[in-house]
Amino acid sequence: MVFLRQIINLKRIFIVSLIITFSVRSLWAQSTISLHAVRTETAPHIDGRLDEDVWKNTSEATGFVTLTPNVGDKPRFKTKVKILYDDDAIYFGAMMYDPHPDSVLQQLGTRDAGEINADMIWIGIDSYHDKQNFFAFGISASNVQTDGKFTINSNSFIYDAIWDSRTHISDSGWVAEVRIPYSAIRFKEIENQSWGLNFLRVVRRYRETYSWSPMNPNEDGIASQFNTLSGIQNIDAPVRLTLMPYISSYLQHFPVNVPGESNWAKSFRGGMDLKYGINESFTLDMTLIPDFGQVKSDNEVLNLSAFETKYDENRPFFTEGIDLFNKAGIFYSRRIGGTPVGRAKLSGQVQPGELLISNPDQSQLINATKISGRTGSNLGIGFFNAVSAKTYALIEDTATAQTRKVLTQPLTNYNVIVLDQAMKNNSYLTFTNTNVWRQGAYEDANVSALNFQFRDPSNTYEVSGSTALSQNNLGGTDSTTSADLGVKYTWNLAKVSGKWQFRLGQSLKSVNYDPNDLGFLYSPNELSHSMSLSYNQPEPQGIFQNYSATLYLSMNHLYKPRQFASAGVYSFGYATLKNYTTVGFNFGLYPFNGYDYFEPRVQGAKFLLPPLWSAGAFLSSDYRKKVAVDVNTNMDIIRQYNTKRYNVGLSPRIRFNDRFKLVADAQYGIYQNDKGFATIDSNGTSIFGNRQQTTVTHSINAEYIFTSRMGITFNLRHYWSKVVYDQYYRLQSDGILNPILDDFAADVNFNAFTIDMVYSWEFTPGSELSLVWKNNIFNSDLLNGYIRNFTETIRADQHNSFSLKVLYYLDYEELKRHR
Repeated sequence: MVFLRQIINLKRIFIVSLIITFSVRSLWAQSTISLHAVRTETAPHIDGRLDEDVWKNTSEATGFVTLTPNVGDKPRFKTKVKILYDDDAIYFGAMMYDPHPDSVLQQLGTRDAGEINADMIWIGIDSYHDKQNFFAFGISASNVQTDGKFTINSNSFIYDAIWDSRTHISDSGWVAEVRIPYSAIRFKEIENQSWGLNFLRVVRRYRETYSWSPMNPNEDGIASQFNTLSGIQNIDAPVRLTLMPYISSYLQHFPVNVPGESNWAKSFRGGMDLKYGINESFTLDMTLIPDFGQVKSDNEVLNLSAFETKYDENRPFFTEGIDLFNKAGIFYSRRIGGTPVGRAKLSGQVQPGELLISNPDQSQLINATKISGRTGSNLGIGFFNAVSAKTYALIEDTATAQTRKVLTQPLTNYNVIVLDQAMKNNSYLTFTNTNVWRQGAYEDANVSALNFQFRDPSNTYEVSGSTALSQNNLGGTDSTTSADLGVKYTWNLAKVSGKWQFRLGQSLKSVNYDPNDLGFLYSPNELSHSMSLSYNQPEPQGIFQNYSATLYLSMNHLYKPRQFASAGVYSFGYATLKNYTTVGFNFGLYPFNGYDYFEPRVQGAKFLLPPLWSAGAFLSSDYRKKVAVDVNTNMDIIRQYNTKRYNVGLSPRIRFNDRFKLVADAQYGIYQNDKGFATIDSNGTSIFGNRQQTTVTHSINAEYIFTSRMGITFNLRHYWSKVVYDQYYRLQSDGILNPILDDFAADVNFNAFTIDMVYSWEFTPGSELSLVWKNNIFNSDLLNGYIRNFTETIRADQHNSFSLKVLYYLDYEELKRHR
């Protein structure tokens, strides 16, 4: 279980594995420990030394137990953590004893680094003591900070609270001294506080983890297994008011190749983020005139499917503290400030003799606001609102040089409301409502959802599910048209603890269910049944450190009219060996003829899917080594169509020293005789093709870290995919492909080349200077061979952006303290 997430994703997300190890408790220790915090009148100086008098008479957390690899064993090294508090903050002094301090791993990394080869100490605080939600603060031996906010079913490392830490390598091991101000957490307004608390120590060179709270590897739940911190009395939530004004400057180059028009453009921007604690539990976050120009480039791909591509959210405001708003799965923040609703339809408005000058692919976000928190009765409340400005395309009359504007996106308001009641035994009931309002004769939309999860007192069995109602065509051009109503529901019955676990489930989405104005759904009109059975062995056994295997069965139908779609079995698993090399497999079999009702792109049409089988494997070596490698491979076979799909990947990584790391990745895919949609003919019939597709992705990710607050990251990616059709077919009503002699010239070739190079310096806590170079090239010329595609792409017109941004953090309490 400790390494399950990193295995499924075929990469070592080190930080996630640390937090997941909070869910390991020895079977012989079931009671929790209570520690009494000591008030101090003199705040310790945070220097990583613990030599001040205030640390002499404090309570200590001792008696750590081993979590990995051997649950319940006595730790190799002793650990103790001291705790103090005052009116402003809680302080931790952690001593990690080690007889060989020169062997303590100290790799540097960026804040919230996903992969770092260093010893760590983690602090988990459940400040509401609801045994579901907690804050986590991690400090490496090199003083790299990581923090996160975790709920019962979501983890977020995009938290970025402002807190202070220092570390020191001593003759006895290493020390971490930490100050967490009360503004970094939330707690109840009561006289005597009682918090859940845990500490986790990671000895990286031995791949061992020690926990203060004894945890159970076969029990689902993290905060529910924390120990207790008591003794904190008469503290008040501070005035949590912070301002983060910014200024930014951009210099951009793109060869417009228009006489009299410069290829260079420059701009200056300014705005501000605001965070205000309405009370001890609720926080207002607001961004005014945000600037997302330095956000990492999307990994764009050639999409041949019937559904849109879902990209990750990289904009900071929409990644921090957003987990509550997406608990129902109907909120996709990329819709906000995304592609204008009328952009794709603009070509029909360009008349003969006119030229489309500009057609923005993003709408301008004016502001966004979040209010979230949790009451004393564990009711989570969230309110989100954002407004985007009108967006226009510009069209020029080539004869008169006059221009006209065409509205592609009206003034739009996006809104989300959430009520989340946490209950005992990791249970909850959540209501979510999303709403999109567009000014004028444009369609509005609303989605309401109810989610629930109920578990028994032993936290072993679970009943969960959701239901949602979507309403589209609210408003619009025809006020007499009724709203399109759509529904969705899911239910699950599961055993979530123990080595053997299972899950039974059903999901239904009606024909008109559509949350996509502010959510994301690949396809509606589906009825699915599923069952899974898994076995998890988190402790060493034989040649394995741990292993897991899952068997998954599914059956899918078109909901209306009720028609069979597919049925199959899929299995996957992993095993970590004694040398910490991880290997895994997957195998799938769909033994019956099925049908795809979405690939034809024509209402009522279907495409026959013959039996398919697939198999894959991966290997990931020990990341403690200076040189490590990940390897993956997969293949799909459809005998009836003679379709063969092969994918193979290789990702070596080199850690030159504690400051410099490089990761390369090469993915190669070849699809032979793949059958898929090509176009629609003049009669409205789907035309399919037999296609040969080659896809190559190369990327290089490097980072050089000067200090724990300053570094350079470099990300380069080239993606190439080419599709060649050698035979076309007319899709018949029974789903069979009928060969035709026509040539529809549907071949496609796509190249995407991006560079993101970032220098960042956190010159004071929360304040940052960033210098960014972004390079984007897209090329769709039909070319043969990878080398020619690469060379022609880097010669093509490219967009270069150089930007400097300074963000300054202003905290009311700190200003008051130092005035």
